[in-house]
Amino acid sequence: MNKINLSEREISDYLRIVSNWRACHAYPINTFQSTLRQKVKVIDSNALVAQRLKRFISIIKKLGRSKGMQLSRMQDIGGLRAVLSNITKVRKLENVYKKVSVNFAPSFN
Repeated sequence: MNKINLSEREISDYLRIVSNWRACHAYPINTFQSTLRQKVKVIDSNALVAQRLKRFISIIKKLGRSKGMQLSRMQDIGGLRAVLSNITKVRKLENVYKKVSVNFAPSFN
């Protein structure tokens, strides 16, 4: 493994950048999670909704492990999961989101 010599200033700058990048994803994930909870509650009162934001140390390790990896290309920085009681309810939730996406389709008139 090649060692990279960085100054304390460079290390501090890189850590701040990664921390800020991670923080930039917290608000959209929280917002979407809140919306998802509202939609799920109507369909299945027993549903579970969970969210995660990749831990800081996991981001650092992935950047070091994957050659050419850049923060801007890291696609798994956060995620959401909804667990419903059966597939019929999952399909209902899917249809809710499909209807929403149709409403936001661009119009070029």
